[in-house]
Amino acid sequence: MENILFAAGAVFPLFVMVMIGQGLGKSGWFDPEYVKKTNRFVFKICLPVMLFRSIQQNEISLTENLRLILFAEAALLVLVVLSVALVPLFVRQNARRSVLMQMIWRTNCLIFGLPVAINIFGEAGAAPMALIMAAVIPMFNIYSVIILAVFDVKNEGHIEIGKTLLSIVKNPLIIASLLGLAASLADIRFPAMIDTALTYLANIASPLALICLGANLTVREGRPPKGILICGLLLRLVLVPVAAMTAAVLFGFRGAELGALLLLFASPMAVTGYVMSAEAGADAALAARYVFYSTLLVCLSMFFFILIFRNFGLI
Repeated sequence: MENILFAAGAVFPLFVMVMIGQGLGKSGWFDPEYVKKTNRFVFKICLPVMLFRSIQQNEISLTENLRLILFAEAALLVLVVLSVALVPLFVRQNARRSVLMQMIWRTNCLIFGLPVAINIFGEAGAAPMALIMAAVIPMFNIYSVIILAVFDVKNEGHIEIGKTLLSIVKNPLIIASLLGLAASLADIRFPAMIDTALTYLANIASPLALICLGANLTVREGRPPKGILICGLLLRLVLVPVAAMTAAVLFGFRGAELGALLLLFASPMAVTGYVMSAEAGADAALAARYVFYSTLLVCLSMFFFILIFRNFGLI
């Protein structure tokens, strides 16, 4: 019973925040323009501050965490390669191929991963999750751009490398992660009044991001085939996390490091995956449903993963 309550306590607050956002969106309290502006505030200020503090407040050793980062990057690359090799064998339309590929490996680990890591391990234990996000978020963008270009509807295959690299360099989350790492390594500490202000911003990041995510969730577009929808959900929420975690356990990861990897590979599909797919002319209806249903169902799947790992003493 203790482990059940522990697992529920890690994911239930996130589910409540998303449901509150859904209610506010449907009732009209949060209109699309307000949600858009609030999202901008969250992603450009609150979440970067939260990332910065998660890294800055903990003693970070690059040599000790290098193995974790390399594993995360290698596992992500393996998933991308496998998706590119296997998805075209079963899906004919390029517009759906690129969306399913992103569903397999592009996760919303920032909004879901870091809050759950804090719930499980506390502020000090969230540092591995923050480091992983700093390493994989740029690769998410690079892989998505390449796949959407290669599997675009018009088969033009044009990849804007310069634009992609510039967007990564200017990404507030990447900048905040690097600044946090530098501050941690240099042992920089702020005066109490500045530290308190940063704490206020960091504390509202996750609840506000989850509420906005709930308000944004929609399935208004057309209906894609149920087969590819169910297949994508099984891959994202069950098969990929099981495969990744099996490898992680065999490689000897335990505790906060294993938890960080679980949250990286078991989180729902990122909203940015839907946005980029829609802009590239891919199947926006399929992407919207992937985001919607994976976000709603992840609390259940994450609960069982945390419960199992807790029962076996792995986290």
